[in-house]
Amino acid sequence: SVEPVDVVETEVAVPSAEPDNRPLADIIAQAYANRPDLKSAETNVKSSERSVRIARIEAGPMLESSFSAGHQFDPDRYDTHSLMATVTYPLFDAGASKASVKAAKASLKQAEESIELSRRAIAQEVESAWLTREEARQRITAAQAALAASRENYAAASESRKEGAGTILDVIT
Repeated sequence: SVEPVDVVETEVAVPSAEPDNRPLADIIAQAYANRPDLKSAETNVKSSERSVRIARIEAGPMLESSFSAGHQFDPDRYDTHSLMATVTYPLFDAGASKASVKAAKASLKQAEESIELSRRAIAQEVESAWLTREEARQRITAAQAALAASRENYAAASESRKEGAGTILDVIT
């Protein structure tokens, strides 16, 4: 046995036929601002910049100083003061400090390239979506015109069938 098929027609809201007049650069800038992965990459760049600064500081001369003061009351009264300063420089570290700076710079460069790659990918995604939207908007306009023409043709074929001038095949077509 064949069960009947119920077809329910639902009205779908028609999207706006008006084009989006915002410049594509503004839409891409908005996408940059709303992407958490890009914000994370920007944070990685800032972190890498700080790592380079720290590595440079550690590779250069370092000054350490301390000051102490004392006072004794009994058995003799006297004051003591001392200031000590130490300068260190990594002369014999087998190039570890220079290698640390180079590694930090390489990490920074990688983070900067990663962010640039992310920006290009986001711009490409946005542009592709924008073009797809515009194409769909134009297809909707064309489909609406075709629908209106089809309704006119159907009405004309139905009327000619009623008048006996047309066939059922004309109405179906």
